[in-house]
Amino acid sequence: MRILMVMTSHDQLGNTGRKTGFWLEEFAAPYFTFLDAGADITVASPRGGQPPLDPVSDTPEGQTDLTRRFKQDPGAQAVLANTRKLSQMKPADFDAVFYPGGHGPMWDLAEDPDSVALIEAFYNAGKPVAAVCHAPGVLRHVTYNGEPIVKGKRVAGFTNSEEEAVGLTKVVPFLVEDELRRLGGLFEKAPDWQSFVVTDGRLVTGQNPASSKAGAEALLKLLKPAATRGIRLQRRTPSYWRVTFDLPPLNIFGPENIPQLNEIITAIETDPQVKVVVFDSAVEGFFLTHYNFFAPLEESTKIPPGATGLQALPDLLVRLSRAPVASIAMVRGRATGVGSELALASDMRFASRENAILSQWEVGAGLVPGGGPMARLPRLIGRGRALEVLLGADDISGDLAERYGYVNRSLTDAELDGFVDALARRIASFDKQAIAETKRLVNVASLPSDADIAPEWDAFLASVQRPASQSRIKILLDRGFHRPGDVENRLGYHVGRLNN
Repeated sequence: MRILMVMTSHDQLGNTGRKTGFWLEEFAAPYFTFLDAGADITVASPRGGQPPLDPVSDTPEGQTDLTRRFKQDPGAQAVLANTRKLSQMKPADFDAVFYPGGHGPMWDLAEDPDSVALIEAFYNAGKPVAAVCHAPGVLRHVTYNGEPIVKGKRVAGFTNSEEEAVGLTKVVPFLVEDELRRLGGLFEKAPDWQSFVVTDGRLVTGQNPASSKAGAEALLKLLKPAATRGIRLQRRTPSYWRVTFDLPPLNIFGPENIPQLNEIITAIETDPQVKVVVFDSAVEGFFLTHYNFFAPLEESTKIPPGATGLQALPDLLVRLSRAPVASIAMVRGRATGVGSELALASDMRFASRENAILSQWEVGAGLVPGGGPMARLPRLIGRGRALEVLLGADDISGDLAERYGYVNRSLTDAELDGFVDALARRIASFDKQAIAETKRLVNVASLPSDADIAPEWDAFLASVQRPASQSRIKILLDRGFHRPGDVENRLGYHVGRLNN
């Protein structure tokens, strides 16, 4: 569980000549709440280094058990004194972000483009965002699907009456309550100075310093289900395994998922008992989709080659194809890009007639597919149909995929689970050596060589950097790519209209 805390670097209280910054309780309470829950915490600020402390928050009457704990903890003090620069933070490295308040964020973080982009990236990736007291003001320029992120959402923050009580109504650049209401937020509040936290979907907001611990606890509640998400391996029996993709909301696969998949593929290769593995999805509507285009390119290029000598993703797929185990892709929902490539690397593919979509959409966005489909598809469905799939870049339904040979069978959604489970259990009842040797000999006759696979990943990385693809990806992102909605649901349709 990796949590990013974002602090202010601003220390001037308007034109008053007084100092401001972050509120001590609003750092200490969530910091120790996260720490005690076992979280890995990174603290960042716009300038890096020691963020300014609002001196008013450090008076004797303002101390709590957790602020006193902070004063007695040199490790926590060192973390705060050495915050990372906000511009260097990568949302892919974290599971959630938390913004402590104090008046400082209203001047810097509320207007900081790095902060705005960071919050949008977290939210678009399905990760929770939390802010307490004045920090909900940092949401003022953040959008989601072209609208203010708070529009139509229940939110809380420092109230007008609380600002009036501290005598700063005419000093602050805006009033948090008024601003959240102006943006369409459904503002809620408790009596002044009482703890009050609102959770609406992935957004957590708290009213005041007393809400800091409760805000952190609310964020942890959102992360508890996420702690079980990712790519899950379930050993149904010693010989029959399931691998489930659970990367909501869209089952997007990125460099951050490669280590986990590598561990699973290694286990499949080396376990002496497993005979069959089924790949499925826990995310409704999505088997496994495309690569994560929010991940910086260097996150992919810095991963060392795998055991085959191929780059990481092609290596994993080649090893799956060669593993002495029968692999089955049970495709329910969209298998686009990486999802299609994993299905092609599996030994068998079975699709939901009503709900499966397979696609190599990349050419429509100016990209070259990178996970091996140019080497695998022609061997599976023939050269002409492979080029139709790859160059047409359109959605292929389960029934059409069956007619082309893209999948073994298209079954009704009601039949799919039972059929795949029965087949897997049947194979799992047979002798492993016979399974492995038969598969090895089929591989000799049918699998592409490493030399056929290797150029595809290099071509993908080169294509990502071309102006034509970057322009097309930007248009897709502007229209809703990487977010739940019509673009992801009908990606083939939308890549065909990028010139419109």
